[in-house]
Parts: sequence; C-alpha cells; structure tokens
Amino acid sequence: MGNGQYGTRKFRLTALTPIHMGTGERLSAEEYIYDEPRQMLVRLSLTEFIRMVRKEYRDAFEAHLDNGRIEKAQAMLVAVFRGVQPEFRKRLVRHETRVGTASAAEFRELHSRQRSGEIFTMLRNPYSNRVTIPGSGLKGAIRTAVVSQLNGGRANAIQRDRLDEGTILGYTSRTLEDDPFRLMRVSDAEWPLDGISIDRAILRKLGRDDGMASIQIHEERLLGRTDGFEGSAVVEIDLQQPPERPLRERRSTGAPLSWSLLTDACNGFYQGRLNAEQGQFPFLRENRAQWEPGVLGPDRILLRVGKHCHFDSMSIDGERMKPARGGAERHDIGSTRTVCRIAEGQEFPYGWALLESLATGQLS
Repeated sequence: MGNGQYGTRKFRLTALTPIHMGTGERLSAEEYIYDEPRQMLVRLSLTEFIRMVRKEYRDAFEAHLDNGRIEKAQAMLVAVFRGVQPEFRKRLVRHETRVGTASAAEFRELHSRQRSGEIFTMLRNPYSNRVTIPGSGLKGAIRTAVVSQLNGGRANAIQRDRLDEGTILGYTSRTLEDDPFRLMRVSDAEWPLDGISIDRAILRKLGRDDGMASIQIHEERLLGRTDGFEGSAVVEIDLQQPPERPLRERRSTGAPLSWSLLTDACNGFYQGRLNAEQGQFPFLRENRAQWEPGVLGPDRILLRVGKHCHFDSMSIDGERMKPARGGAERHDIGSTRTVCRIAEGQEFPYGWALLESLATGQLS
C-alpha cells in the first residue's frame, strides 16, 4: 500500500452490522410478490406483466389497486407469476431478495392488515441487479470525522446556531476550491447479490422493553458480520496531494487532508461514538462480540454510514445539538435507537462498517 500520505488505496468494505443506504425510494405492493415457501421477495417488471396479461385482467388489477384492495392485487400477481412458462418468468422477474426470519411473519400478513406494503429500497445496478454502495455516503462519514478531529472538541464554532464548517476546513462560500475534500474521490462499490435482506427497522426508546410497534418500516439492508455473512465490496479512495502553490489565506485549524489524518480521525471519532452508544443502550452490548471491529489502526478504519445513524454519529464532538422544547439543547447521545431485529433476542444497531486495506495481490 505504501507509506505515502497521498495516492490511491483500495479497501475491503465489510458490513459489521445491518446497513441501509437508500435513496428514499420505495417499492410499492404492485411491484413484487412474497414467495412464502422460499421466504423470498420477488420484484417484478410491470412492463412485462402488462405485456403478458389480457386487457380485462389488467383493468381488474388496476381497479384493485385504486380501491386499496392490496391483497387481491397481490393474488393476481402471484397467479401470473406461477402460471407463466419458465422462459417468460425470467422476463417477468427483475431480482429476488431474501426476507429475514424475524420479519417474515409480519411481512406475510402485511397486506391483510391493510398496510401499504411499501419497502424502502437500496440503489441497484440495472444491469447486474447488485446493490450499489454510493461512494458519496462513505465520503460524508469520513468528512464528519475529520471535521470533528480538526475542531478538537471546541464549542466555539457555532454561529447563529449553525456550525461554520468552512472555518474548520479552511474555505468560504467564495473559495469552495479550497475545501480539502475536493481532492478526495471515493468510488462506488457493488454488494454481492446474496448479501441483501429485507427486514423491519424497530425504534427502541430508553425505559421501554418493547419496540414501538406502531411504526412499520421494512427496508432492504446489507447482510454483515451479525448475520455470519462473509461477503464484502472493494472501495477505492483517491487522496490527491494539495498543490504546492499557497492556497488563499487558510483559516484551517489543522493540517491538509492526509492518510494519517483520515485514519486517525475516523477511528477516534467512531470508536468514541460506538462506546457512547454501548454505554447509553445496555441491550446493544449483549451481542457486541458477534460483530465488534477489534483492533483498529492505519489499515483498519471504522465508519458509520447510511440511514439510522442518529444525530450523534452525524454531528461533531463539542457541537452536538439536539432540538428541545425550549430551543437547542446540547446532548452527547439521544434516548432512542433504530435497530434491526434479526432474530428473537438479536437486535443490532445500524450502520457500522469496517474498511480494511488491500494489497495489490488481494484484489479481485
């Protein structure tokens, strides 16, 4: 990998706990069926469905949807899926995703309960159908850690209740080219096809033993170490050396972005966030041994990415704010946590990931 402070390095990305990096898009009930015997969600091509059925059948299907009869619309989709010849079924199916054991019972009854049946999806490559992990999401997590490191835990960078990030990184709205993160590129990555599951996200609040069951959130997520999944993705990070010419008058509180700054900032910041979370929510400590990252260092970088990371992992030390009735209130960590229930007694926080450096011979 080399000892330089700049250049391109490749990393193996491992999901330590469930991760959902979505776009906000939802899969609606008319786009899939639940194949209960195999415990798989089958996403269908509506274009192919329309081509295969007669007009009166299609009209009846649309009438069920318009009137909220989701269960009947689903029955029509299942009938077509099971009735077509194998060669036509291949055209009808876009991709399949396993449904987690803990959420299968609820998912089976989703439509009969008059739920909308919507599922939050992740971005997929339309040609390979693999889930795409956006490099921008990883870069944002790195940025938060670096800003926190450079700020040094000070609580004096608030201006009108907003963090002046430019003061910390050394740029202004008129000199955006001085932002050191313009010199860093993080590639997208593709997750293995067999490494995706659909599970229910559950909101847990301190002092309550049960999840807040009235909130139904089903979403695709990455399988990880918590599931015994061994798959990973390769991420390339290109850290360019700053130009030798002096930049405009810099006000940065720290040195230019480098590999040592990046790794130290991420491991220090996210290890601190992990410890705070484990201290605040004792039930999350019970299964930590299944996924904990172990010893960190220059070749092993801890991150928290995606949805359900909570405000405490997306705000910097010394400037952590949480809305309160009387205005802004300072908190180090909140009183709620969104967890993924994989099995009975198996609840895990979202978003924890590990980057491990790869030697050239290890790349695939």
